Amino acid sequence: MNRTKVFVLGGTGFIGSALMDKLSQQLDKYEVWALIHRNVNFRKLECFNTFTGDLQSFDLSLLDKFEPDHIVHMARMSGKGAKGREKSAKKGAKANQRLIKHLLSMQKKPVVHYVSGTLVYGDCGEKLVDEDSPINPTGFAKEYIEAERPWMECIEKSTLPVSMLRPPWIMGTNSWFKTFFLNYMWKFKKVPVLGEGENWMTIIDVVDCAGMIIHALENGKPGNYYNLGMPDNYLKHKDFATKVSEISGLPLDPLSKEKIIEKFDETIYEAFTFSVKSSSKHREFLDSYTFAYPTIESMIQKNTASLQKSVEV
Repeated sequence: MNRTKVFVLGGTGFIGSALMDKLSQQLDKYEVWALIHRNVNFRKLECFNTFTGDLQSFDLSLLDKFEPDHIVHMARMSGKGAKGREKSAKKGAKANQRLIKHLLSMQKKPVVHYVSGTLVYGDCGEKLVDEDSPINPTGFAKEYIEAERPWMECIEKSTLPVSMLRPPWIMGTNSWFKTFFLNYMWKFKKVPVLGEGENWMTIIDVVDCAGMIIHALENGKPGNYYNLGMPDNYLKHKDFATKVSEISGLPLDPLSKEKIIEKFDETIYEAFTFSVKSSSKHREFLDSYTFAYPTIESMIQKNTASLQKSVEV
């Protein structure tokens, strides 16, 4: 049986590491080549064909040699501050246009799965948000959307087989949850409530985000946008913080807008207070995926396990 060929861009990041772990368990189905950075744990990647480089300058002839069936694109060039993100996004857009130009020249065109996020929808209040909802980027997406646009144009013009995957808040011990919750809980022995807490959140564990990317390889259709996660499964930020409080045994600590901006910046405030009730028009696609962590309680239990042990001690 011929294995499906997958070329991974950004396989050593937060989502990428989880994806590579999943793919390593299915080597009978997938042959994987991955572009990675130099400073990584190569031992964990021994079962893959890996190449060091970056999105801007990697050798595009690798694609001609490998002839992948799919490309999973998670390589985002990051920057600090609004100006840094804007500069990086412009570089990312140029790098993506370079890649698109090469893909257009290939006889066998792979399906590209670009991993984005729901920050592109902006603050939608009480409205349900599906893939047809207009985009109005907020937070970090204000700048990073620039790098994404070349792939959106491919979908709109049907020039390449591209699908856009938009996961919601992705929970993991190396994500926003660590930076803004776990670290805060370790230091202050309290659970932060960022802002008034009335905004809606849709959350998925990183393990299921990786699983759903693979699900998209097998069951998605090019030319579509997919809001990943369990559709219509959302809760308010204050209710999320309350569940973290109940499971961890730590009290809540409300942080005002002024405190958040003082401690971090305006972009962080926007990111944590935007409201998205994520839904999807691709219900059959989503319902056919089996979640490893189907409830917010199971996600919190998993991602606070190390903190729980310290509290018990």
